[in-house]
Amino acid sequence: MKILVVEDNLAIAQTLQLLFLSYSYAVDVVTDGETGWQMAEAYAYDLIVLDVLLPRLDGISLCQQLRAAGYRMPILLLTGQDDSSQKATALNAGADDYVVKPFDPEELVARVQALLRRGQVISPPILTWGQLSIDPSTCKVAYGNYLLSTTPKEYAILEYLLRNPQRILSSRTLLDHVWASFEFPGEEAVRVHIKEIRKKLTAIGAPKDLIKTIYQTGYQLNPLYEAVISNRSDEPSMLLQIAELRSVNQELRITLEELRATQEELYQQNTALAIARHQVEQERHLYQDLFEFAPDGYLVTDPHGIIQQANRMAANLLAMDAPDLVGKSLAIFISRFDRPTFRAQLDRLNPEGLSLASLDVESLDVEPDWEALLQPRTGEPFPVLIAVTSIRNAEHQITGLRWSLRDSRHHKYPKLTLV
Repeated sequence: MKILVVEDNLAIAQTLQLLFLSYSYAVDVVTDGETGWQMAEAYAYDLIVLDVLLPRLDGISLCQQLRAAGYRMPILLLTGQDDSSQKATALNAGADDYVVKPFDPEELVARVQALLRRGQVISPPILTWGQLSIDPSTCKVAYGNYLLSTTPKEYAILEYLLRNPQRILSSRTLLDHVWASFEFPGEEAVRVHIKEIRKKLTAIGAPKDLIKTIYQTGYQLNPLYEAVISNRSDEPSMLLQIAELRSVNQELRITLEELRATQEELYQQNTALAIARHQVEQERHLYQDLFEFAPDGYLVTDPHGIIQQANRMAANLLAMDAPDLVGKSLAIFISRFDRPTFRAQLDRLNPEGLSLASLDVESLDVEPDWEALLQPRTGEPFPVLIAVTSIRNAEHQITGLRWSLRDSRHHKYPKLTLV
């Protein structure tokens, strides 16, 4: 359906345009009465919405002029004055209805739809052609028990076909009624939209020729399918309700399938994560056993040499239980003669730690592995071969040190002889 809005207040005019467009009406907007008269003469409108106070030609005069010229389509007047004399003047001028500003959008649309139905020779609340149904109040389209998704232009074409079921509508007629006058599509646009409508209808079971093409003339609803064929109900509103429920059920099914797919994906991810955790746990136990039962003594300290962890052999070498070693400095178990070298190793691996200058050590040739005297808590000192490596995090920052203590009394180490 096509509506002409004549309103000089641009904010109200734009509001009306957006409101009517949301109901799939084609809308033309002009801002003075003289231009409104010219548009009414040039185009076929199903309804005219007029403001009473207009420049050049007021709404009352324009309404009278249209009726005098034989214009029979509905006219709705808008005014800011809510009194009986103004309403009587509007109705006597030939208006079909009268709405006071500010208006309620839902009430205005209801009045417009009532006027549009009144302007049709046969205009039931729900338009039908066989199993094809349209509810203009909600802009819903159904075929049988299936709801049809349409664009605003597709809906407008279908509605105009259903409002004129016996007529053959040319492309030019459809362009005049479905598209606004400021739009300038060609007849190819009508063919493209008709093709898309047919595609959507056939996808839900409608015959391909439900909309017939009359060669070199236009389009028409096929009379062969005018009778309703339904073993469930011949009530159009019931068909629309069933179609809407089926559409909702389909959306719920799709949502449920998506949820199931998401659950399956999460289950697979959780399974993979559980497997990875199990492998990590196995590796952790493996490395823990290798650390705990290694033939050499192993210690883990912080960057300053404070013991955090010790294996059995290291505890035996230091003559203390492993839990009692935690929190003590490894330096106390190194003979006082070898402590400068020990602290130099700390500086080598942790430059921001202790300073060599503070230890009164001018120059030390520190090797990755060096031999030192180990002083256990009880007993005599004995030589061990010490090696230290750094433990780093993802940012390559030193978080700890790993020390290896090998008892030199029971091992032979190769020596390099320079000739």
